[in-house]
Amino acid sequence: MATVTSTQLEEACTAYVSLVGSEDLDAMMALWADGCTVEDPVGTEVRVGKDAVREFYATLPPMGVSATLAGPVCAVPDGKAAAFSFEIDTAGLVMNVIDVMTFDEEGKITSMTAYWKM
Repeated sequence: MATVTSTQLEEACTAYVSLVGSEDLDAMMALWADGCTVEDPVGTEVRVGKDAVREFYATLPPMGVSATLAGPVCAVPDGKAAAFSFEIDTAGLVMNVIDVMTFDEEGKITSMTAYWKM
């Protein structure tokens, strides 16, 4: 069983943010583990599995979504969780978002919970 480092999680989160809104869904989905979940935003229906997660991210490019990190990625020392904030810009509307992710032993995202409000 491999141990994922904080640096690896920071790199995964940075890659994730760069792919939010991208049409390269294969690259986005390469970051995710089988059986992954997305709750975006908190309180909405949880999407379960790569097909449901892919469907969710496929909705972003047509809306012109792009994202940039708004601060450092904070990853726990045992390499299992990370939190970060970023800005999403779509059609001139900027939202501040905090994502909390968990990871498996290979550094793949197992869950993402997004905290934001319009």
